[in-house]
This record gives sequence, structure tokens and C-alpha cells, in this order.
Amino acid sequence: TLKYFALALLIGFAMGAYSSIFIASTLLAWWRVRSGQEIQIGGVVKDEG
Repeated sequence: TLKYFALALLIGFAMGAYSSIFIASTLLAWWRVRSGQEIQIGGVVKDEG
């Protein structure tokens, strides 16, 4: 029925979005490492003491 199709469509949409986020971020990190660009996480910490 149409309800089952809608349920399958919603589940597929959610799973596709979830997997795309994690696959894309992994590929972006791999691409930057391969191209020689460093991945900077956070900012520079400055010691005031």
C-alpha cells in the first residue's frame, strides 16, 4: 500500500542522508591529506603564562 511505500521512502531518505554525511567527511579528509593540505582541528592555543 501507499503507507508502506511512504515508510520505505522515509527510511531510505534518512539512511541516505546519514551515510552521505559520514562518507563525504571521510572522503574530504582523505582528499586533503592526499593533496598535502593539513587538516586543522580547532584554533591555535596561545600560552599566556
